[in-house]
Amino acid sequence: MALAAEQLTVIREMPQLGVPLPGTEPPGIKAISPFIDASAQASALDPEILRRLAFAEGQYDPATGTWKSSGTHLGPMQVGTATFQDMLSKPGTFSTAQGLTDLTSPAQNVAAGAASVASLLSKYGDLTLAILAY
Repeated sequence: MALAAEQLTVIREMPQLGVPLPGTEPPGIKAISPFIDASAQASALDPEILRRLAFAEGQYDPATGTWKSSGTHLGPMQVGTATFQDMLSKPGTFSTAQGLTDLTSPAQNVAAGAASVASLLSKYGDLTLAILAY
């Protein structure tokens, strides 16, 4: 689903999806950038949306020992295990989540997060609502 310019502007201006300070680069961004780009393309999302979500949710941290977790949420995209199980049980709903098996894999974690955002965008038809639901 192509996003309107105003929707991209909204996501870029959402303060809760902050960005790193100018001149700083969080350590994990280089490690997950290829996964963000691939997952964005597979899910027809702007990679900037996924970059901001990955920063807001897990500060780009792909290291299994230091991932920020909140209950049953894991990885740089903080994908919940219940959401992940739902993706696996409904492959038609989360078409880009097919073949995923391991939320602790940074590549699969980002792919699962992207599939979730794409599904929410399809459900709500509005990027702001999809991000808020995520």
